[in-house]
Amino acid sequence: MTFLQGCLFSPPVSAYKTPQQGSLNALWTTTPGLATVGALLMVSSVALSPFTQQILTFPSRSSEALNGTASVRMTHEYSPDRSYDTSGSPHDPVIEESVLSGMSAAYTPVEPHCSTGDCEYPDFITLGVCSKCEDITTSSVENCSALSKTWSGWKDWKDGSYLDNGKIPEHIPLNCTYTSPNGVKIVPEIDYWHFPVSYETGERYMVFFRTTWTSLASEGSTPSNFQGDMYQNDHYQPPVKFLDITNPIIQFSSAKYLDRTSVYTTENVTAPAEKPILTECALYYCEQQYTQNRVSVNHRLLRPSSTSPLRYVDPPPSWHDFSISPLGPPNDTKAMSDNSTYAMVTYAEWSLRGALISWLNTTNVGSAHESEFGRSSQQIPGFPASSILFDRGDLDGTFSNIAHSITDILRANSRGTTIPGRAFRDETYIHVRWKWIVPPIVNVVVSIGFLTATAILCRRSRAVLWKSSVLPFLLSRVDTQPEHDLVFRGRVDEVEQVSKIIKVSMKEEKGNIMFTEH
Repeated sequence: MTFLQGCLFSPPVSAYKTPQQGSLNALWTTTPGLATVGALLMVSSVALSPFTQQILTFPSRSSEALNGTASVRMTHEYSPDRSYDTSGSPHDPVIEESVLSGMSAAYTPVEPHCSTGDCEYPDFITLGVCSKCEDITTSSVENCSALSKTWSGWKDWKDGSYLDNGKIPEHIPLNCTYTSPNGVKIVPEIDYWHFPVSYETGERYMVFFRTTWTSLASEGSTPSNFQGDMYQNDHYQPPVKFLDITNPIIQFSSAKYLDRTSVYTTENVTAPAEKPILTECALYYCEQQYTQNRVSVNHRLLRPSSTSPLRYVDPPPSWHDFSISPLGPPNDTKAMSDNSTYAMVTYAEWSLRGALISWLNTTNVGSAHESEFGRSSQQIPGFPASSILFDRGDLDGTFSNIAHSITDILRANSRGTTIPGRAFRDETYIHVRWKWIVPPIVNVVVSIGFLTATAILCRRSRAVLWKSSVLPFLLSRVDTQPEHDLVFRGRVDEVEQVSKIIKVSMKEEKGNIMFTEH
């Protein structure tokens, strides 16, 4: 179809509206009916996209990695495949090193093997070493007496006329002994003293410096009572308890002065001495139970969920250097596992006790000037350890590190057992949230019903199916000749054929624009 004459014109404003805008306008401009349902469906389609986007999510979950590996070590016996003979006595340098690393904070915990960074292990019980510390400052007994006239420090009293008419002071209570609730006696020493003269008054006064740190470490049981295969009943000592631990590996007591200076004048020669901070600790063998064992990138260590003390079976069957001495729970107690038996090789036990006693039985004088103290730091047993223990301040944490360090060595020895675990990895999966699919389904179902109803009504009215053809819009106002009248055309293809052969002209008649076939 062609036009002989034409002009430009503007369509109505409503032609620029979106289908949703037109449908919204139709809701209150048309009579309620099937068209209203179509308008509602068109308007509701605006919200379908957000609902549809909420249907699927892609979260992550942990699943077992079939190619991953995980394992953790446990042991019921410590008997390494090597020993070193020093002066005819075998010892275990590895376990001695574990004491040093735990004491000096150089200890690096042994992590379970986990190839993926997220692993799970079954519950298990292992032989280990535990620690316990208590502050006994208030519960200990203080007994201080005056320095005797024979005290070696008075030889530095060059001119007694400066104090009390030349008499040596006899009432300064610095000769102190502190007795713990467990009966351990600690006697802090006086390292240094001097008797300066006040520039203001000319009066002589006395300054005493105590050892900043004094610690005693001794065996918590008596292995020397066991000789060879024969138990010496004559030397038997019953089991002892220290901090409620029966025969620990070692028992430890310490006295620490935060201010080691004591100043006395004629006015305060009888003032009581300052009480130091007193602490007792014990290291002892124990069963360690590990439960709910899971490691991750941010949590890579396993710690026991519960522990129970162990001690040497009394008496052990033998006490040779390479004998295996059994460990068991104290009397009137049960092991965590009914089938658990524990043992420690004798020379490793000696190495462990010897290292602990050597390094923890120590004194710290606070200075290394031999000219002041009359002795050098090399003459003070365990001096490096005393500096570490004094500066660290947290004895509970230090002994806990020592216990963990020794436990790692015990668990890693050749008599230990490797427990397999499960390794996991994160995987992304598709999760369908079915509640979000309801609106799209309702819209689709109503649309199908609307389409079906529209088809039925159109069929009943014998309406021509124009679909997207623009011919009805163009031909609605064309005045055609009778043989080309489109009203009686019932098919779209017939109308299209006619539209191709007719010619239409546009003219104005009585102010109206008319399209006429000519």
